[in-house]
Amino acid sequence: MSAIKLYTDTALLKENVPSVHWFPLIDSLLTEKGLISNSDFEFVVNAEDCDMFLLPLTVDYMMGLGRKKEIEAFIDKAKSICKKVLVFTTGDIGITLKYANVLILRLGGFKSKTEKETFIMPPFIEDPYAKLKHNFLTIEKKENPVIGFVGHANGGFIKLMKEALSFIKLNIFRFLGKKHIDFQPFYPSSLLRFRYLNLLEKETTIKTNFVYRNSYRAGVKTNKDLEATTIEFNENMNKNPYTFCMRGLGNFSVRFYETLAMGRIPILVDTDCKLPFSDSIDWKKHCFIINEVEIANIGPRLLDFHKSITVEDFKKIQVSNRLLWETYFTKENFFIQLKKVLLKELK
Repeated sequence: MSAIKLYTDTALLKENVPSVHWFPLIDSLLTEKGLISNSDFEFVVNAEDCDMFLLPLTVDYMMGLGRKKEIEAFIDKAKSICKKVLVFTTGDIGITLKYANVLILRLGGFKSKTEKETFIMPPFIEDPYAKLKHNFLTIEKKENPVIGFVGHANGGFIKLMKEALSFIKLNIFRFLGKKHIDFQPFYPSSLLRFRYLNLLEKETTIKTNFVYRNSYRAGVKTNKDLEATTIEFNENMNKNPYTFCMRGLGNFSVRFYETLAMGRIPILVDTDCKLPFSDSIDWKKHCFIINEVEIANIGPRLLDFHKSITVEDFKKIQVSNRLLWETYFTKENFFIQLKKVLLKELK
């Protein structure tokens, strides 16, 4: 399988822009001498020789600097020679560019609203077992489901008001052109997460090991505390075969990928989520998914799911999930898998 030939605007990479604003493929291929190629992606000097254009900086970063016209000129240049453009929009929400020749890479989105030319990228995380200093082992199936969760979940009125004010502030900035993001409806994730976890705790046929935090990352401020809360988070996943996962500010869950990395089984609340590589991954074989409109039945539905799995298959799912993360969702392997999808777009 030959490499995809990419053309990019190398001048933008000479502006001393922090790497957090680069297209995520760039930082692994940029050297002091310039961009290098690998077996999957080859950078070319002449636009006419490429298979696809690649915008080297994130869309939201450039728009935040008032450089939308430069983005449009880059897209128009590609269009003039019948080429597509791959762009990356970062952050919890991201922004949609509606051009016929643009392919968007983003962290999350709504399945019913995103175009087929939108591809989901996972948040890239370190192997959690490196922190825990022990290897992955499967958990034996018990008669009833055992679920873990450590994280931000707050059912208080004050927290709801804070989230509402943050939503209003964010959209004022969006309206004034100071934030370049798509609009999305108000979603009090901390409150709803608290309620859904409570539903599971009330189920007598389900064992829950939940640690509620009133703020993200428990509000830690020192590296020592951050290390301690990270270990607590990972140990909770390690000891429980199921982990509860749902969206935050953006319509995606980092915890979902962390659960896969741990070789555990995500319980995913589907809020119209667009999951990556859905054409090649049968997600129902890797996790328990329940539509948010059916959340009142999460207990009985999860119990049915659990009962339908044999003891041997329960172990196989865990092994399969760990392998899935290693094969698809580490940074290096994600782009190898993305290449296969992009090649189909080029046909």
